[in-house]
Amino acid sequence: MEPRSGVKRNIQAQIQNLEDRYGAPVRETVVVRQINRTRGPAGFPISSKRTAEVVLIVPRPAEKVLVHTKSFYPSGVWRLPTGGLWPDETIEHAFLREGMEETGNPLKPVRFLFHLCFRWEGSPKEFQSYGFLTSPAEGPVASRDPHEQITAFRDVGRKEFASVMERLETLAGTWTAWGKFRAAPHRVVLGLWPREGALTAEPLREPPTGLA
Repeated sequence: MEPRSGVKRNIQAQIQNLEDRYGAPVRETVVVRQINRTRGPAGFPISSKRTAEVVLIVPRPAEKVLVHTKSFYPSGVWRLPTGGLWPDETIEHAFLREGMEETGNPLKPVRFLFHLCFRWEGSPKEFQSYGFLTSPAEGPVASRDPHEQITAFRDVGRKEFASVMERLETLAGTWTAWGKFRAAPHRVVLGLWPREGALTAEPLREPPTGLA
């Protein structure tokens, strides 16, 4: 048990260090009541050995953020860029690596937005999502990892971002559990996004009372 305890202490130290530098994140445990054990993309992350990811909230012009879609997604599905942590990789290293792989830009963390712990009914799986507001993407946005199968990027404002979240939340069939899982970070971001203006490095004094 000692190695596992050591790893846990290391993660906690990393999180504290990130919090000291980029602000306290929203912390939440998310229980997904649907479960899909298929081995395809719709079964992620239950079917994966990965236990954690970084979520990139990339600011764009006109008070928008970046979302992408992939070749195998259901029609109309877009989402925030994410990337899994390699074994023994630090959260910050994963952020820096995934920023370049996902967007082709050397992004930097600006604000630690959230830390979500996912659990699934009927499964021992736990999965951590660490969300960061990033520095702007200064150059053209393009994936550097063909294995990701990203087919398009787009910039969305707050209202359109809410529609992106709602599409994920209402996916049917084998994609239902995946959609609920992917929608959760978007819901947190929407709650942090002011009704007027852009996400900033400074937390809101009074977060929006609703998500619409």
